[in-house]
Amino acid sequence: MHKNFRFFALLVCFYFCFWPAWATSAQFNKVHLLLVSNGHYVDKSRGDKERDAAALVDFSGAHVSAMVVHSLLDKHLGLASSTLLRSDNRRIVSKDDVFNVLNSLKRKIDTKGQNEYLIVYYVGHGFGEGIAWNYFLQPGNVELPGRINSFDIEALANQLIYVGSLNDKLIELGLPYTLLIDACYEGSAVDLAGVSLLSDKAKQNLKDVSAHLKFMNQFRGVNPVVFSVQPGGTVRTVTHPLNPSLSYNIGPLARRLALGARQWPSNSAVSLEQIIRSIQSPQLDERTKAAVSFADFGPGYSFHRTHSDTRVMVDRVWGSAKSTDLHLLQETYPNNEASTNANLGDSIEIEFATIAILGNSGEYISDGKDYVFTTGTEKISIETWTEDELVLHMELEGESWSFSIAAPEGERFEAKHYKNVHRHPFQEGVQAGLEVSGADRGCNEISGDFEIDSISYTGGIPSALSLSYRQFCENEQHPIRGTVIIEIQKAKMLMTGS
Repeated sequence: MHKNFRFFALLVCFYFCFWPAWATSAQFNKVHLLLVSNGHYVDKSRGDKERDAAALVDFSGAHVSAMVVHSLLDKHLGLASSTLLRSDNRRIVSKDDVFNVLNSLKRKIDTKGQNEYLIVYYVGHGFGEGIAWNYFLQPGNVELPGRINSFDIEALANQLIYVGSLNDKLIELGLPYTLLIDACYEGSAVDLAGVSLLSDKAKQNLKDVSAHLKFMNQFRGVNPVVFSVQPGGTVRTVTHPLNPSLSYNIGPLARRLALGARQWPSNSAVSLEQIIRSIQSPQLDERTKAAVSFADFGPGYSFHRTHSDTRVMVDRVWGSAKSTDLHLLQETYPNNEASTNANLGDSIEIEFATIAILGNSGEYISDGKDYVFTTGTEKISIETWTEDELVLHMELEGESWSFSIAAPEGERFEAKHYKNVHRHPFQEGVQAGLEVSGADRGCNEISGDFEIDSISYTGGIPSALSLSYRQFCENEQHPIRGTVIIEIQKAKMLMTGS
């Protein structure tokens, strides 16, 4: 299978639908600001190759950008606290530094307070993979190649700052928040239509799942995530709008905030929607692109300045990595997804797999939610993989799931529609078997169907499979639906064939 498929989307839990207890109209008078100024990057290609020493790419404008954002938000919102994680040529910001400073906020902020709000501003370099547009930010001590789509998604998630994980961490804090990302969203879309291995229907299934995950990566919820540019886009640093003679350029989102602040009320509360909409306006600034956010502004959040004119001091935290702590981004990451299959007598390593379980409201097994399991992001293992039976196990956030199908007795899998299925493994005779279960929920009686769109064999054993399915639990009227696309490594198959 085309290698780019291994970058299939990292499933972000459906927290964009998360609606916490404080998600009602509210006015906040304790606004906390976290600034991450990631402006120094190790670049071994610019260093001394004979000494194996790396040079630093210095974007000092990152620190200036952070201070611009601090000044204007303190002026208009009256900050309760401001924390800055920053870099210099001796102290570089790593991935651990970013998550450690987020953890430190738990000790600094009353996360159970009614009037507390958190704004996070990150400035640095960013990249997106081209299937589901998962967004990654580059730590200062990790050197990247020219193209990110050639890398395993798990390698990216473990070595870079994944925005989905960043957002998850903010949710854990329990405060309403806004995340501002002043960075490129550089990347190129993968052409799924150009992959010859899959059938047209399998390609369409993959496109549908990809579109579903792209939607999730837009972070549609009450907590805005704001980007400098659309997925696949790049941005450039620009001059400070109020001080063009400044020797350092600043990030485009910082410039837009400075310009947009002119539209915010000066003697009354400023609403969150006013802030976000102002920087989204295409007419605001010709030198920068309109900010991008898909947030739901249902709650009437607003900020009321109750502090005096005394400006809040910035608590500074420095990056912990050194220029000698270079980590080259590795193309692969240790994979624990191989499993032993007694029917084959050898371990099977999954090259690529995605299992989608899409639920309807009120459906028992899915609890009305959607789940997508992909290699490199969730643990997927094979229990059974033969010409007439497939049993998969998946794990997501501590919950165990399983998917299994079987062909009618005496038949092997082929590309066709299997109707009137019964619960696997209790099917008999001409009946095909199917069962999807998980999170300690299962069905005693199952009906439904599955259709194999394409299947390939190596040595008499399936090596690639694409299918869609429907499962009705008990007497429910609404089924769960989904797709399964899986390919195992052909080298392993050739060892066990014939």
